[in-house]
Amino acid sequence: MQHLGIRAVCASALVAGAILAGPLAASEATSKLFGDLRLGAWEIRERGSDRIQRVCLRSERDLVQLRHRGQACRRIVVDDNATNATIQYSCGAAGYGRTSIRKETAELVQIRSDGFEKGAPFSIEAEGRRVGNCR
Repeated sequence: MQHLGIRAVCASALVAGAILAGPLAASEATSKLFGDLRLGAWEIRERGSDRIQRVCLRSERDLVQLRHRGQACRRIVVDDNATNATIQYSCGAAGYGRTSIRKETAELVQIRSDGFEKGAPFSIEAEGRRVGNCR
């Protein structure tokens, strides 16, 4: 009976962790939308700013984790269809985010990402456009 109690406590902790800490999914979650995008060099232009990021799009993470680039974060696909995807991710102490991507074409997307990076909130609205091949 004691063994069953430990399982119940562990299960409760996992559920609470998922609610409080964010996603508990595999780090290579892939949306249907991402499978339709052309890989290569992309420019991400933030609205209301002159900031332009160049991204070599090789995996979903390259568009989803604009503020947590290069970090191994856990991701979960929250909503997904042929033209829209929302992906939530958690990077431990580095922060977390929730990114929505709307595909206009295989080479043009609209991105909205909100979350926390190093304890500070962020909100990004941007357009991503394929500009060629990666170098």
